[in-house]
Amino acid sequence: MKSKEEILANIFNDLNINEKNWTISIEGNQIIAYWKWKDGIFFSPDSITDEVKEYKFIVTLLDNGKWKETDVTNNTSEGISLSSGKASFNKSFFVGNKKEKSFEISFGKKRDEDNIGIQKITFDTDLIKQPIRNYLKQCGWKKKGFF
Repeated sequence: MKSKEEILANIFNDLNINEKNWTISIEGNQIIAYWKWKDGIFFSPDSITDEVKEYKFIVTLLDNGKWKETDVTNNTSEGISLSSGKASFNKSFFVGNKKEKSFEISFGKKRDEDNIGIQKITFDTDLIKQPIRNYLKQCGWKKKGFF
């Protein structure tokens, strides 16, 4: 079994993080995978919405060769309705364990791009979780159960 220190030191190279659409950081004994999977301005016939959706998968390495997992989501949305002139602001936050898959098609533009058009956005928590879980299992570690 690889030690906690070996895992934390080698995870960047072993997972080929440069090929992923998410990033990893190490904080103490935690592996934090971060994905800002939606970040743009979207349009419909009567409204404009500025929307950001972020996801973190936090893996805490324990001293007994096990790990525990936490999912964190942070979603914000600001918008204005052109027909009624009303502005809105929504923010949701989740901490716990979840499995989520979504596929969205919107008309708009990503914040870091100039082109406006159809935006296809796919999100799947397993795209982050599975590579990290598989890596830890290969290192001889086990996921902490409920008991």
